[in-house]
Amino acid sequence: MTTKQSISVPKRANRPSQYKSSIMQKLFELIAEGKTTREVVKELDVSWPTLRKWLEDKTYYQQYLKARSDSVLFTVDDLDNILKEAHKNARDKKLTMTEVKLIELIQKNYHHKNSKLQNHIWGSERQTMSISDTKGNEFKVEWEK
Repeated sequence: MTTKQSISVPKRANRPSQYKSSIMQKLFELIAEGKTTREVVKELDVSWPTLRKWLEDKTYYQQYLKARSDSVLFTVDDLDNILKEAHKNARDKKLTMTEVKLIELIQKNYHHKNSKLQNHIWGSERQTMSISDTKGNEFKVEWEK
């Protein structure tokens, strides 16, 4: 009868990860493409505590913030596409008030995230967006920073 023995290998404190820099570079690319941190951590198979520890390095943290900022420019095209489709549907009288409200929520979400990450682009003055529903009613959203 044989018994299995587990061998415990002690970990060295602050041991650098063999793949850390390549993982971080891929992380920055994915974040800049608009993926969420949660999606990226899962895709790269890195734990959240590990990523947080790596981001304590000021160089990595600055690159992370730059990637988040870049994602604003990448994802703003999504909002443009949503608005173009809504405009087309409004002209064809196929836009419901529910869709208008959803577009408003999407726009506010984009504006909120983008004002935090790219405040020099998303402006500080009063801004307006309007759209019409299927009955010709205008729906107007105004905001200011």
